Amino acid sequence: MLLSAIAGALTEPARCLRRPHAAVRTRCRVRLAYTPDVDAASGENVDAGVYIAESPGKGLGAFALRDFAKGDMLGDYAGDLLSEDQLQARYSGGELGSYIMAIDDDWYIDAEYPSASNWCRYVNHSSKKENLVVVRDVPARRCILVTTRAIDAHEELYLDYGPNYWKPAHNRMLDDVLYYGAEYKPVLAEEPD
Repeated sequence: MLLSAIAGALTEPARCLRRPHAAVRTRCRVRLAYTPDVDAASGENVDAGVYIAESPGKGLGAFALRDFAKGDMLGDYAGDLLSEDQLQARYSGGELGSYIMAIDDDWYIDAEYPSASNWCRYVNHSSKKENLVVVRDVPARRCILVTTRAIDAHEELYLDYGPNYWKPAHNRMLDDVLYYGAEYKPVLAEEPD
């Protein structure tokens, strides 16, 4: 089962910075187009239990609208599903998009365009406050965001993008940049016999 496959990947990272929900919203000076699943007036995706608001020093970020338990699956990273050839063609100028996640060596999810993605594209990086992990369901071509510990309402959601993400765009290669978190391995939906 998928949950048993991720049990070993969950860790206890440092405590995240909390921001009161209303305070974050009233201080938000950034106005970008949200993804279609986020309410334009409130910045919330009630079904997912998240809201999008200003993240100090990072632009927009994703925050917990309610409490989550360790191991909760928060959502699928959504975007254009592209083969390696399609991704190379899309970014033939050499500059890779900032919202690409690898499913495996052959398939990628490109959430560069808000209209084709979802709230998961707003999850920011932190190697110290990471509270989410990416679980790859390779046969289904999915990347699922799962909590690594209990998360309180109004905490920002973080992933560790891994060291290769921070290379200058002209030095990034598909082989070394698109896996968020170098330690995460692709997992199967079912455990092998």
